Amino acid sequence: MQATELANQLARESETNQLLIIPQLAQMEAEGLPILMDFLRSAPLEPVSLVRGKLYQSLYSANT
Repeated sequence: MQATELANQLARESETNQLLIIPQLAQMEAEGLPILMDFLRSAPLEPVSLVRGKLYQSLYSANT
């Protein structure tokens, strides 16, 4: 699946499905990581969610 398709799904899917999409985008590195960063920036800070945690975890792992 292409990064743009996954980005669209990430924006509109349920939290459960978002948790499945995040690792797929993280594996795409150059294409997927900017999408994850943009999604993280646009996500509300409150309430804390599993999706935000998974985003941070994926981005941190990509930089190590």
